[in-house]
Amino acid sequence: MFHQIVSFHEVQWTEENILLLCDIDHTVLHNGKHTDKEGFDQMLLRLKALNGTFLFLTARHWDEEEITKHQLKYIGIPDSLLQNIQFAGHHMTKGEFIRDYLSVEQYARVLFIDDFPEYLESTHILSTPITCYQFVSEKKDN
Repeated sequence: MFHQIVSFHEVQWTEENILLLCDIDHTVLHNGKHTDKEGFDQMLLRLKALNGTFLFLTARHWDEEEITKHQLKYIGIPDSLLQNIQFAGHHMTKGEFIRDYLSVEQYARVLFIDDFPEYLESTHILSTPITCYQFVSEKKDN
């Protein structure tokens, strides 16, 4: 189960010490442009105020690191976040990557934003519950 959002303003939490995982393609970056710069920047400010941690989690392969950093920098992503990119590649789901490579148990809550429903659904394998948000260009009635 996940919530559809059209803006990062819609991502909600009140806890301190959360982990916020965010996809890149079609979530933050689309056709060379930022999808929601104002909402993204406000989300990061709130995250920092509540002592949270931010990581990009992309299905891109690690050999795309330089082009990924260049594209993110071009749309105004701060240099400090360019070191926070996890490359899952296409050999596993993002749920499997989170399980195998990230220590999420240390956080009060984990949030995950992605445009691809299958990646959001793949988190069901985790023992730690994750609140998932599907970033869409427009909300669809269910």
